[in-house]
Amino acid sequence: MLECWHMTKHARISCRGLLVHEGKILLLNIDDREYWNAPGGGYKAADASMSETVIREMKEEAGMDVVVEHMVYVQEFQSEKQASLVLFYLVSPKDPSQYKEFVIDPDNPERKTRLKWFEIDGEEYKSIRFLPETLQKDLHEVIQNKSPLFTSNVKQ
Repeated sequence: MLECWHMTKHARISCRGLLVHEGKILLLNIDDREYWNAPGGGYKAADASMSETVIREMKEEAGMDVVVEHMVYVQEFQSEKQASLVLFYLVSPKDPSQYKEFVIDPDNPERKTRLKWFEIDGEEYKSIRFLPETLQKDLHEVIQNKSPLFTSNVKQ
């Protein structure tokens, strides 16, 4: 007997903020995982725009109010269950003194969310795993370029 079934593949749009200030970038680590991310999360229908998603997510995940400058990087990736677009925006802090090392995300209060500033040219930044890895490698070019860079078909 031959069984056929179809898995439903979901599409997801995420928006992340590259908060760069005084030669440093603010990155996020969740539950002591072996990698770091830029703060951000999924687009919601209630968001007026993708820029509004970044503003909301930066407040939720990093506890910081930001100004969105422009989109700098787009990543597409596929897994068996999901097709995703991740939009990265260059943002600047409205008030850098809002920074706290640990933040409680209202969407996931049980998880440990740690924030840390990394010197973009520093050895520590070069030694961590920042996802996506192509963005870590090309960060200088990305934050100085006015047209977004695009990476495609990255398997999760």
